[in-house]
Amino acid sequence: IRAKPNQNGTLAISIDGAYLSIASCVKQAFKAQSSTFSAPIDLTANLSFLSLDENYVLQNAQAAFSHSGADIKRAELRGNTSDGTFLAEMIGEEKTANGTTGTRRIKVEIPNAARAGLVFFGLSNIEGGALSLSGTLPPTGQTGGLQGDLALSEFTLVRAPAFAQVLSLASLTGLADTFGGGGLKFESLQTQFSYENGLLKIRDGRAAGPALGLTGEGNINISSKSMHKMP
Repeated sequence: IRAKPNQNGTLAISIDGAYLSIASCVKQAFKAQSSTFSAPIDLTANLSFLSLDENYVLQNAQAAFSHSGADIKRAELRGNTSDGTFLAEMIGEEKTANGTTGTRRIKVEIPNAARAGLVFFGLSNIEGGALSLSGTLPPTGQTGGLQGDLALSEFTLVRAPAFAQVLSLASLTGLADTFGGGGLKFESLQTQFSYENGLLKIRDGRAAGPALGLTGEGNINISSKSMHKMP
């Protein structure tokens, strides 16, 4: 670890090493979407192994974090998993001649969404799937959660008995039997979403597969693992 102050008063920190765990920071990030950090800092890290959770470790990880002392200017994390490249990035409010653009941009790419969903949220109803997310956060100091667009490709829906029952009630017995055996395969899912305080809101959701196409919307309480229709 190397640290030194820059001429502008920002503390520059560089970390190189074999292993680092930031599991506690990741858990806190899911609970609170606003940062209480208040020091001007520029941090870069290159690590052979970076643990986001004891069951989710990135290899050859690279991280960058820049904070002005008032807000996050940029945060980026990327690394390799056995399924492909993991990327999480946030770009802070872009300064213009008239002020700021007002929102912060988020980009996430996860090669195996099922594994990440199980590790970080305890979700076990899908297998496989490559996830791509782009969204925005409100300006620093304002309340509000993450909202944007989510795409999931090549996944299988499994272990959802309530869904299998719906298929049976709709006289789709063959599909219900298929679902009960090895799950229902989907080629793509696209939806608009918002996430705040553990509540995931799905709007204009569309999923397509070789056997079935679905549309839907509603709310998912991540903490209680329950689903609710729109009020």
